[in-house]
Amino acid sequence: MNIYFDYKGTLEGLQTNIEKALKDGASGLIIMACEQNNFTPADLAPLVKGLSVPLIGGTFPMVMHNSKTYEKGSVVLGVLGKVTTTKLPDLNSAGVNIETQLKALADTAPWARTMVVFVDFFVLRKTDLINTLFEVFGMEISYIGGGAGSLATERKPCLISNAGMFADGVVVMLLDVPSGVGVGHGWRNIGSPMQATEAHGNTVKTINFLPAFGVYAEAVEKHTGIPFPRESEKFFEASRAYPFGIARINMEMIVRDPLMVEPDGSLVFAGEVPQDSYISLLEGNTDTLIAAAGDSGRKAIAALPPGGKPGIFLLMDCISRVMFMNERFKEELVVMVPQGFASAGACTIGEIANSGSEFLEFYNKTAVVAVMGEE
Repeated sequence: MNIYFDYKGTLEGLQTNIEKALKDGASGLIIMACEQNNFTPADLAPLVKGLSVPLIGGTFPMVMHNSKTYEKGSVVLGVLGKVTTTKLPDLNSAGVNIETQLKALADTAPWARTMVVFVDFFVLRKTDLINTLFEVFGMEISYIGGGAGSLATERKPCLISNAGMFADGVVVMLLDVPSGVGVGHGWRNIGSPMQATEAHGNTVKTINFLPAFGVYAEAVEKHTGIPFPRESEKFFEASRAYPFGIARINMEMIVRDPLMVEPDGSLVFAGEVPQDSYISLLEGNTDTLIAAAGDSGRKAIAALPPGGKPGIFLLMDCISRVMFMNERFKEELVVMVPQGFASAGACTIGEIANSGSEFLEFYNKTAVVAVMGEE
């Protein structure tokens, strides 16, 4: 796999790097572009519809290249070896049979060893998608990916395939490339477990049978001694430092990011919170988050199949970690990748990965590293 980067975020730069990748023998392409490039479906259609190789891609709040972040720019990954892709548009529609389409993909690629997957963050059926991916492909492959889209309230197309740019779906690429994946977040439990007593998808109405926001605000205020805001912008800023963790037996908690408060006091999260699950208030500091990101890089190397040598590093790191750490986020990127290795990735809105023998998950506020093996 080869990396090509355009820091200006122009259509011309993207086209040039696509051409370079094809000239270098790429059999597939992965595109990660900044949303501030302002690419439109009309812009990208001429670039992608005539390509002779399969591709997937997405637009994200930021992209990463060799331990630096960019608010404008485009990364092109030139994939070598066997590759196949699929796209599922209109994923919010209950009429879309996820299992049938994924089984058809699996039947065409018994050789697959790694999956890269980008999903429109605003898709409501993310849990169905993640569960079905794991049911169909199991633990025989490594998974890495994340949520594409914008932090702005305006929704727009954020996924890319050979057919063009679209929204409300998912793109999947299977690669005949060995890889190892590591996951880490660095958030620590600071409160007693609570129960999500009424939850629907990514909305929690009550915690311990009381309005969710009131319970959340009281727990944070008890820890900090500072009143917790309810107004949208102030809430989003304050909640960055105090996510929830969903308990799992003998495994690390899954972090869930509170995004907003509904008028009835319900909390809306950046991912599903299962009904009756036990959740705990978390906190972290920059040092613990950076340390966990470093661990994710080491876990990825250790997870490489026997005989595989580390190649490029593919990173999916939550945009909320950037917002929380500010200038020190660059330290996180440095510790995730050993010196001398090339890296690229995206600052995602939620991360998709499996770690070792664990189930596939959709994470928040988490650093994910995949190291591509060279045989």
